[in-house]
Amino acid sequence: MKDSEEQHNVFTLRAFVSIIFRHWKRIFQITFAVGIITVLYLLFIASPVFKATTTLLPKIEDNASLNALAGNLSGLASGLGLKEEEILMYPDIVLSRRLLEPILLRKYATNQFPDSVPLLEFLGFEFDSSETGWYEETMQKALKVMEQDVVEANVDRKTSLITISASIPDDANLSAEVANLLAENLGYYNRYVKKTQASEQLSFVEERSNQVNDDLKKSEEELRMFREQNRKILDSPLLLLEEARLRRTVELNQAVFIELRTQLELIKLEVIKNTPVINVLDAAKPPAKKFKPRRILITLVVVFCTFFTSGFYFYYREYRETFRERIFFVLK
Repeated sequence: MKDSEEQHNVFTLRAFVSIIFRHWKRIFQITFAVGIITVLYLLFIASPVFKATTTLLPKIEDNASLNALAGNLSGLASGLGLKEEEILMYPDIVLSRRLLEPILLRKYATNQFPDSVPLLEFLGFEFDSSETGWYEETMQKALKVMEQDVVEANVDRKTSLITISASIPDDANLSAEVANLLAENLGYYNRYVKKTQASEQLSFVEERSNQVNDDLKKSEEELRMFREQNRKILDSPLLLLEEARLRRTVELNQAVFIELRTQLELIKLEVIKNTPVINVLDAAKPPAKKFKPRRILITLVVVFCTFFTSGFYFYYREYRETFRERIFFVLK
């Protein structure tokens, strides 16, 4: 009667617990064996991964002070710092090929390779120049590994702090070196972009300044000639209006020219200066402890999953006929 009741209530927790107690020795043996294999793998086969992190402090652009220096001529200077929206782009820039490819091709002296090898080779990628297109194919695979497993970049929206992390297997010193090189390359890239933008703006403002200077000279010449030809204009309203118009043109061209010259000097300073807009707050140091694998957590998860998988196996083996009947009934 009891067996028939268990057959009928095959999906109950009571039936499952009953199966575990009935086959506890086999379940324990399987779980113990899998646990031992997992521990041995984590201790002797799985490579420890070390994670080093560097923190960067960007200099936020002060638009108010910039506009004051530029005589309220906004939109032309590149500024002395970074805009907040630009900072949010830096994680994507760190993971770009432009920054990662030099890191992959650079040679490093490691514990595994004392004679220095490229990071590409350290990560397990081989150079095979005999194949057509081998470099591009290998580089694409290596970049994917770097983006998914090695490099991590984040921005704190509240503080604008940028963190760059490198997770390298087997070598703590290499992880710190890669993280610091990424921060250094980001600084070089940022200075290059800022200088390029400033150079382009310098060319534009210089050309515009020359045009305004020509307009100013032309308007001054027109005003001079008008005054020479019309020395007595007090009795003529039309001549007074014409003189006022010519004078306003001169004053307007003069004001624009002065502000353009001021802006031009600011941009020239931007081109020649080498002040970093991203400062290293904390340089990456070789981590004392591994980042992963988390042996205790992995072992507990594997043991837990193995225990219940074994229980469900024996559960199904005893009640498979009932399972088949119910599945057939549902399908029917």
